[in-house]
Amino acid sequence: MSLKRLTTLPITSKESFGNSIDRSSVTLQLLERIKTALIRGELLPGDYLPFEAELTQTLGIGKSSVREAIKMLQAIGIVEVKRGQGTMICLEPGVTLVDHEDRH
Repeated sequence: MSLKRLTTLPITSKESFGNSIDRSSVTLQLLERIKTALIRGELLPGDYLPFEAELTQTLGIGKSSVREAIKMLQAIGIVEVKRGQGTMICLEPGVTLVDHEDRH
């Protein structure tokens, strides 16, 4: 049994793969939306984020993207995940949020 080598066509233009890919990931976009909502006062300490299923359906994104964004927010001290209750904005969100915004 021999394996035949696949032949590929040379790529001659950028149009071969369509338009450019959005470089910021869906996870980071969701993370930024939540941080922005906090800064604008649309989300307050003690508020709960919508459930994962609601975020995936409303935003049209995958569960893994939502989960990853929540993990990142948890790591920087912005949210607290309470099993069976949901994801709550920390009563004192991490200073990382403030530090990040002051540098821009």
